[in-house]
Amino acid sequence: MQLPKGIPDTCLCEACILGKLCRLPFLTVDPEKQSKRPFELIHSDIVGPFRTPSQSGKRYMVVFTDDCTRCSEVYFMSTKSEVPAMFEQFFQLIQNQMNRRIGKLRTDGGGEYSSNHFLSFLASDGIVRQVTAPYSHASNGIAERTNRGILDPVCCMLKHSGLPNSFWAEAARVAVYIKNRATHRSIGKTPYEELHGRKPEIGHLRSFGCLAYTHVPMAKRTKLDDRATRYIFIGYTETPSIWRVYHPTTKRVYMSRDVKFDEATFYKDILQESVGVQVQLFPP
Repeated sequence: MQLPKGIPDTCLCEACILGKLCRLPFLTVDPEKQSKRPFELIHSDIVGPFRTPSQSGKRYMVVFTDDCTRCSEVYFMSTKSEVPAMFEQFFQLIQNQMNRRIGKLRTDGGGEYSSNHFLSFLASDGIVRQVTAPYSHASNGIAERTNRGILDPVCCMLKHSGLPNSFWAEAARVAVYIKNRATHRSIGKTPYEELHGRKPEIGHLRSFGCLAYTHVPMAKRTKLDDRATRYIFIGYTETPSIWRVYHPTTKRVYMSRDVKFDEATFYKDILQESVGVQVQLFPP
């Protein structure tokens, strides 16, 4: 339709804007704009509060994800106010263990990232804080997708193993461990390989919540005592040959390298065995 002379081709109707305005589309991230140096840009977000506290009484978790390698680190907190302390731990890890420097930190506008102490710490180390637009989760998309990529496996692991929801933090730690060792679509390789320059070892990966027979040292038994004790596998350590196991009776977490796994039997299966049977399946 030809508009009359004097009327611009692009006219604005305030009533239409007020009644119909939608959010602008989020453009696909240009691969050329992705960080070229590890830890040049860190994405972060908080998850919580969880209705059920973890085994150690935590209700929140904060995740830091590197834009270049997509490697993630997770920390657990009792309150949101612990975020600055968790970032300082992450900062020291990057600086001391990897000899790297953090350039920018991208977060939402939450108050937990805005304390004077935290902003002073960032300024003192030359770290630029980038704040995403309010009510715009997609603008912090990498952090949001990372959170979902952790929480979805957590729910699955808890359901599959039958462990109570209080083990969500242990499951989250395992989810991040595996995420860093699984191929990431945006970089075409695993985050671990992108960061360290070598393929990760995955032969030690086991099913979360499965039965783990742990060797009893000779100093803690007699010649006729059992040489192994039943535990539940709940995670990994920095050393691939050492696993984290949980004892339901003592409610303690142990680390052991002498473990025989039964990945066909899970915590829920052991509970079913104990129904109507007066036997202590997890002797102290």
